Amino acid sequence: MKKILKISLKTSIILFLTIMIGFILIFYSYKIPSSNLKKNVYKSFKNDSNYLNISNDLGTYKSTWMDVFISGVIIGTTIYDNPEISTINKSLNNYFIYDHVTYKSIRVSLEDYLETGINITNEKYNILPYTRYWHGYVVPMKILLTFFNLFDIMLIEYLFQTFLVVLICLLMYKKNLKQYIVYFLSCYIMMMPMYIYKVLAYYSMFNIMLIGSAFVLLFYNKIKVENFKYIFLLIGSLSSYFDLLTFPMITISYPLIFWLLLSKKNTKQKLKDVVIFSIFWIIGYLGMWIGKWILSAIILKEDVFKDIYEHFLIRTIGDYKGLKPNLLTVINNNFLYLLNPFSLTLIYINLIYIIYRFFKIVIILIINQNKKLNFRFSNILPYILVMCMPLVWGTLLCEHTYEHAYFVYRIFTASIFCIFIILANLSSIDNKLEGSKG
Repeated sequence: MKKILKISLKTSIILFLTIMIGFILIFYSYKIPSSNLKKNVYKSFKNDSNYLNISNDLGTYKSTWMDVFISGVIIGTTIYDNPEISTINKSLNNYFIYDHVTYKSIRVSLEDYLETGINITNEKYNILPYTRYWHGYVVPMKILLTFFNLFDIMLIEYLFQTFLVVLICLLMYKKNLKQYIVYFLSCYIMMMPMYIYKVLAYYSMFNIMLIGSAFVLLFYNKIKVENFKYIFLLIGSLSSYFDLLTFPMITISYPLIFWLLLSKKNTKQKLKDVVIFSIFWIIGYLGMWIGKWILSAIILKEDVFKDIYEHFLIRTIGDYKGLKPNLLTVINNNFLYLLNPFSLTLIYINLIYIIYRFFKIVIILIINQNKKLNFRFSNILPYILVMCMPLVWGTLLCEHTYEHAYFVYRIFTASIFCIFIILANLSSIDNKLEGSKG
């Protein structure tokens, strides 16, 4: 009981400090002058007439209305400024501008704002509050847009992600996980990183997933196991802070997979770790979100919970264009996007590689009778648990996962990663040959 109280107190303190630090960072980011931000966005629009248009695609992988709109919301929230609104109000309401009369594209609305200086009294435009999210992205975006235009930021993100992926692969090699590098890279590519850098809304979850995975690989043996649950608490909090409900599930599933690959514990303890780390991620994710709602209700003295409750019902049990989604329709819709020709090719290549490994093992077993298969069904149970996490997400957020399958499908790449690992373990022999050293 004393241990539970100690953990609860530590968790509450970390969560409280995270909420307060997050609010302070947003508050002071709104004090950054918006003139340079607007200039750099305007310059970006003039340099590329297609930016934030549906035609802005990558071959057959086209932008969707939501990709464009949500990126426009991020830009609009970052650059909008009205001296008549207090900084603390802007920090909690996170206003963006949108033409609610003619429903022009978000780009046209932003261009009108930049060119004509639309103010809050203009009846054609709504200055829309987006209170239910933290909008933590405004902190790095305001800093970056002070010095760079949008295309510079895209390049920075592309280089940063590339650095993180290379770092993870090097760490996997160093940690004797080299046989899993091809599976990780394949699943990463299935998430279309070559397209991700063009959509501002997707930066945060990719970066948190990659940083979290690299952190696990770097510090697995340097941080006490009992303290790692607080790392997942912070990962969950950061996911809630930066996300606009895209695909935050990847920030828990991928770090968990790397934890399992490194862990030398028995199956029972691994399952326990997965459950505990997941619970702390959920506490961080929901706790951070609820912290924003409580702060907004107290400071703004507004009933923010009504809007939150309505959207919660829509995203969980609501219907989509008359259809009531269920888990089967969610899976079907997401896999229509996930199993595109490019991803299927990657899956086939990996399956061929796994089959090759299997026959290699069979030949070794025939030649050397002293070797034996190193496979127990219990060893794959932790991976099956992580593999099923996207299904739980799809069940709880049924409408959202179905409606936005064109970007949410990325959470199911973690399931494919787990399947690759399970199949690879079917084709391994004792540790003397292919254990952790591959």
